Amino acid sequence: MIAEGETGYFAIRADHQTSGRGRSGRSWTSLTGNLQSTLVMPMTFDVSVAANYSFLTAVALSSAIEKMIGDRGKIEHKWPNDIWVDGKKIAGILLEIHKKFLLIGTGVNIGEAPQDAVSINELSDTPVDVGAFLNMFTASMDDVRQLMDHHGFGMVLDKWLEKARGLGEVIRVRTLKEEFHGVFDGLEPNGALRVVVQGEPEPRIIYAADVFFGKE
Repeated sequence: MIAEGETGYFAIRADHQTSGRGRSGRSWTSLTGNLQSTLVMPMTFDVSVAANYSFLTAVALSSAIEKMIGDRGKIEHKWPNDIWVDGKKIAGILLEIHKKFLLIGTGVNIGEAPQDAVSINELSDTPVDVGAFLNMFTASMDDVRQLMDHHGFGMVLDKWLEKARGLGEVIRVRTLKEEFHGVFDGLEPNGALRVVVQGEPEPRIIYAADVFFGKE
């Protein structure tokens, strides 16, 4: 659609993917009845702030999920780009830049869930339609974008931190170069992870890593 001249903000949804992928090229299991979508957004902003949309999308997704399940599960944001409910993954986010567009890939377990994950329909009183959920999610994206436009990215980070998984707890961080333990101390203004490591005078600031909690 971009190659054909599309210039606006739009969404693509697949009923099934034969080669879905997640972060770092990892495979993404695509199950029938789940949301596999990409939101396509013209980059009217500087590329340096594109990563902000991972947090914005997480806040919008968790808001939409909460409307579906109410108080029947504890929703958490897992840094850098996942949504969990009651300690199980329910959604993931992947950002990519293509030409002058930001592509926001989103996968949400609605009707089915891989092993050790959870789906919305397991927690909802009534079955949730994938298309209806996508509409709710995109409406929630608009709300959070307006929040950021009026109050700045810091307000989005505050909303993200309200549901942050593992905040104040010991976590395991694995980067391309090393693996270490420390206390999840919060986020930097740009969304980077702040980790306090015992014996070190200053927190470590992490921009890209895999993060593990508890017995993960």
